[in-house]
Amino acid sequence: TAKKELDELLTMHPGNTDAQCLLAETAYNTAETQSEVDRAMAKLKLVLQLDPDNQRAKIVFKRAKATDRLKVQANEAFKEGKNEEAYTLYTEALANDPSHK
Repeated sequence: TAKKELDELLTMHPGNTDAQCLLAETAYNTAETQSEVDRAMAKLKLVLQLDPDNQRAKIVFKRAKATDRLKVQANEAFKEGKNEEAYTLYTEALANDPSHK
């Protein structure tokens, strides 16, 4: 699998931030739980600490943070009974990142 190949690449070249970024992005895109999303985000943060100019990591991290912010706002609106607002925010989150329903 692609993940296995990336893991092997990182074993041979542990400082390869492009490979680390792809692995983190794959983890994010396949995450099914919030804890998996959080772990992927931590990996992306690490890539950005090692390589602050990594454009791909910046894009993925920014998209993920925006999606998470929208989901938090939607959850708060739902808890407050603001169902229409919650629906709009959930819709924006899905449009921002369709891979995380």
